[in-house]
Amino acid sequence: MIRSVTKILITILILLFGLNSFAQYHLYFYIPECPNPTSIAPVLQADLSVYPKPASNYVFVSFSETISNDAQFDLSIYSINGLKVFSQSYKSDVNSANIIKINTETFKAGVYYLQYKNKYFTRTDKIIITN
Repeated sequence: MIRSVTKILITILILLFGLNSFAQYHLYFYIPECPNPTSIAPVLQADLSVYPKPASNYVFVSFSETISNDAQFDLSIYSINGLKVFSQSYKSDVNSANIIKINTETFKAGVYYLQYKNKYFTRTDKIIITN
């Protein structure tokens, strides 16, 4: 009984390893690339620039790509401790150059995080204030 079970196990192992090597080297499948597998429209992310680094009196946030006119977004600045020190909601038509000027004169010197958030994504950039 034990010998027959052993022979069966050895046969199964040989078949498994034999089929594995056969499949590894001889079976090829062509899987066409699916451009949008979730059928969700791609989200255009605005390229964001925060300058100057380090900043003293003002921080500028600029968008290199134009955001659609119906988009709204929030800009928030958090201290390194997680305290929100600035928050403002904007409509995408801020101005023609898509530049926002934030007054940081009242901030203490240190490291802060600027967060851009719209209904599709959130982006965070580090800024340094040297007042």
